[in-house]
Amino acid sequence: GGGVPGDLRVVITDMAHKLTDLTTSSTSIEKGHQRQLTSLAQSLARHHDQLGHLSRQSREQSKHLAAAAEAAAASHQAQIDHLAAHLSQQQADMTSLAANLSHHQSAVTEQLQSLSSKLDRLASSLPPGRHGAP
Repeated sequence: GGGVPGDLRVVITDMAHKLTDLTTSSTSIEKGHQRQLTSLAQSLARHHDQLGHLSRQSREQSKHLAAAAEAAAASHQAQIDHLAAHLSQQQADMTSLAANLSHHQSAVTEQLQSLSSKLDRLASSLPPGRHGAP
């Protein structure tokens, strides 16, 4: 007969290795994303603290200001509170994004490992000696 071009077992094993490499690379990318999200969350926390400090300063200053200045301080305070709420929401969104990313990564890794296992089983179930010349 014409024989099988190449060695099917080698091709399948090579595919399994490539899937393993893809899994590793995918995990590495996910860890990078997690680091970026952690860094962003820390940065948001710092901004949140700065806003808290501004808020306290604003309250202290308003005690010493005239009635007109107090009205301006109240407006300033409302803006700060609005920004703080917005930052809190962004922080929550980021935490949720990190969780979704992690969940998605786990699902992808699971699928790749499952496929890799199936290919390994397929390779080992092939009869030996399929080395036909092309």
